[in-house]
Amino acid sequence: MFLENIHPDRRQSYITCILQTYNESGKRDWRTKEILAKNLHKLIELFPKQTVENEFLPMFYKFLEERIATVNESAATAAASLLLKFSGDSKF
Repeated sequence: MFLENIHPDRRQSYITCILQTYNESGKRDWRTKEILAKNLHKLIELFPKQTVENEFLPMFYKFLEERIATVNESAATAAASLLLKFSGDSKF
């Protein structure tokens, strides 16, 4: 993944682009959602808890509600990364 090669201090600036891509996918572009869902576990691993909680967790839940099964299935692979990211966190 491209973001793995970006210094952690600079990765945060790419959140806007990721969210814009997600928001522009709307209700019809399930292929873009599938690509994002497939890579969600990598994004969760690359970003700090706060970013994951605020930006990627809501996206994860929306992917699980998606009508297209491949988007659901792709998002499900991120569940383990989410559990690892928040394990030991009393908030969750």
